[in-house]
Amino acid sequence: MKIKSLKVQNHYLFKDNEIKFFNENNEMLKTVVLAGINGSGKTTLLKLIYNVLLSEINGQDTEILLNIDNDEKELIKRALGGLLEDNKYFNVAKMDKMVFTPYEWKRDKKEIPRIVFLPTEINFSNLEVKTRNYTPTENFSFYIDQDKINDVPSYLVSLVNTEIFKYEDLPIKEAIKKICDEINSIFNLLDMDIEMIGVNKNSDNMPLFKNKFGIEFDINSLSSGEKQLFLRAMTLKMLDINNSVILIDEPEISLHPKWQQKIVKVYEGIGENNQIIIATHSPHIVSSVKSESLKLLVKADNGIEILQGEEINGSYGYPVERVLTELMGLETPRDSEVQNMIKTLQNLVRDNKYETVEFKALYSEVKGLLGSLDEDIILLDMGIARRKGEANAKNKQSS
Repeated sequence: MKIKSLKVQNHYLFKDNEIKFFNENNEMLKTVVLAGINGSGKTTLLKLIYNVLLSEINGQDTEILLNIDNDEKELIKRALGGLLEDNKYFNVAKMDKMVFTPYEWKRDKKEIPRIVFLPTEINFSNLEVKTRNYTPTENFSFYIDQDKINDVPSYLVSLVNTEIFKYEDLPIKEAIKKICDEINSIFNLLDMDIEMIGVNKNSDNMPLFKNKFGIEFDINSLSSGEKQLFLRAMTLKMLDINNSVILIDEPEISLHPKWQQKIVKVYEGIGENNQIIIATHSPHIVSSVKSESLKLLVKADNGIEILQGEEINGSYGYPVERVLTELMGLETPRDSEVQNMIKTLQNLVRDNKYETVEFKALYSEVKGLLGSLDEDIILLDMGIARRKGEANAKNKQSS
């Protein structure tokens, strides 16, 4: 299941708008990135999608058109007793009340579409193993909260225990390594300095990690960025999310830029046939997706404009500075005080005042801050050289 479009009318923020989740070839987008400045409505739009899919506000003013195949329709019909016409939406809240036998769930779970929301406001407090035999919750919708995050250690320990008992002839170390390799493979793209190596032998049985220096520690000693990355991703793996819509708010929180550049691919690698919709401020994430997957939310006088498709010239592979200035509305990536100093120097050069005491003092200060190889310093030097050349040429002609 994937979202094909979202239509809103008379919305207090988005007014009358249609957001398309397909490309010019009418192919459903597997990944969609919502980008914009603070207050542009990125999180509001994510929550709107989630609530519409829950059928809490679906109606005349707001509707989602879904791309659903026949098998998915049959599963939803079985849960609902019927699907609303035109594939517009289905009542997930009602579906959550349906009861499936373990056999039915295991047989169908890779086809049953689900809705997942990963918000920013998750408190990664001290975690503990509650049970060594974790059983996943079989719901159609998940709003990932503290309780769900707290299940991750229990899930990891259960994986290790299951593997050990599943293959009795396999040495315990090999069984543990098999699970750890599977977990660590999710993050291979990021070249992380840590890896999961097993389970603490103490009474708490916490998942155990090791860094590049060989130091071992449990999951609570991960850095804030490592916790954000590991626990968010592992929650999706724990829920075994496939063929579903995953909404993620600000996945870049606490992450180094080199991880931000690759985080989308990490989420794309979890589960199968999912549609991921991300809200972000990160220029690194914006430059990691093609423009067809990008939706720019821009503040306008009458609300929020949503730029998409041909309205966006490009994004994929753009350097950060270009993303910030061309796509995210930043006047300059420089510190504003330094930029004002550069503008003053440019104006002095334009007015042929580059020999003045004012120019020389300010030029010396800025060059000391930026270095002689800075682009703007080089452009200033070239501008001065050109103007001096023009002045010398005029003097020769007049003489």
